[in-house]
Amino acid sequence: LIEILIVGLLMTIIGSGLWTLLRSTYDSQYLVVNQNVANTNSRQAVDTLTETLRRASALSAATASSVTATCAEGSIRYYLSGTDIRKQVNGLPTAGTVAIAKVTALSLTYSTFIASTPGIGYWTTSSAPGTPANVGAVNFSVTATINGYTRVMKGSVEIRSKKSI
Repeated sequence: LIEILIVGLLMTIIGSGLWTLLRSTYDSQYLVVNQNVANTNSRQAVDTLTETLRRASALSAATASSVTATCAEGSIRYYLSGTDIRKQVNGLPTAGTVAIAKVTALSLTYSTFIASTPGIGYWTTSSAPGTPANVGAVNFSVTATINGYTRVMKGSVEIRSKKSI
């Protein structure tokens, strides 16, 4: 009888250890999956903005959370609306289409090269440039939060048609 009690106690201890191991494995998987989704969403936003701005001939509007670029396809606008980055092409559709979902923040800053003499000058940075068509580079930060897991990705792109040096 004592042997059965000891074996029962040992099985309970081993079972408890296995349950803890199994539970921590599932918790770790949940953490990794949510981190990967947050990484993917923020990386997708950075890649999308970079690809569009690289081929832009100029910017026609620029604010801290919205950018409108003139490309071969027409006027393309990206802006943060709630938790989505939305896209409009030539102002359509009116409410925009969801380009990237589950983005909690979008921050844009614009750099303009000011030439004091040919070949010599300096960069100025602003979150709302006075003349968007003169912007030569855009820096952006995208924050994605998935089930409490937050990732911030940053990107920078020089508008090719505005090369200053």
